Amino acid sequence: MLWGLVLAGGESSRMKTDKGSLRVQGQSLRIRTANLLQDFTEEVFLSLQTTEAGSARQEGWSQSHFLFDQPPSLGPASALLAASKKNPFASWLTMACDFPLAEKGAVAQLKDCFLSHPSTTAAVTCFQNAEAFPEPLFAIWNSQALELLALHVARGKTGPLFTLQQCEVHLVQPEKSEWLMNANTPEQWRQIVKGSCRKE
Repeated sequence: MLWGLVLAGGESSRMKTDKGSLRVQGQSLRIRTANLLQDFTEEVFLSLQTTEAGSARQEGWSQSHFLFDQPPSLGPASALLAASKKNPFASWLTMACDFPLAEKGAVAQLKDCFLSHPSTTAAVTCFQNAEAFPEPLFAIWNSQALELLALHVARGKTGPLFTLQQCEVHLVQPEKSEWLMNANTPEQWRQIVKGSCRKE
C-alpha cells in the first residue's frame, strides 16, 4: 500500500511567503505536487500548518486530506509522523512542494526502484542529490522506517536524515538532475521559473 504526502507545511522564512501557494505553469506548487503523486499512489494527503488551511481549501483541497504537523515544531519529521499516524501500515511517497521542475518521470523512477527492492526491514527509497546526499523529502518511507523515525524523535533526534543513516537506504540517481532543484529564496525561485518557462 503506497500513499502520497505533499510536504507544504514549512515556515518558508527564507522565501518570505508560503511556498505552497507559489504558482508555476498556472498551478500552485501544492496542486502541482499532488498531481504528480496521484497516478502512483492510492491516496494523496497534504501536510500543512493550520494557518495555511484556508488558502488550501480555496484551491479545492478537501479538509479530509489535510494532515497537520504533529507536533508542529519538528520540521519535516512532524509531517512524516502525522502521516504514519494516519496510516501506520502504508508506505508513504513523500515529496516536498518546492521541487518545481520535477516531472511524473521522477515519481515513476522512484516508485520503480521501491518496487524492485522489497524489504521487511526499515527502509527508505530516495533520490541522491547533487551533493551526493540522500534526499529524505523526495522519498518513499516504509512503515518500519517511520516507526524508527518516531523512536529517534522521542530521543531528540528529529532530523529525517539521521534516521536515514540508521536504516536501509535505496539510493536512486535521478534521470534528470533538474528534478531535484528546489527553491528556498526569491532569487532561486525567479531562476527556476525562468527555466520552467523555457521548457514550455
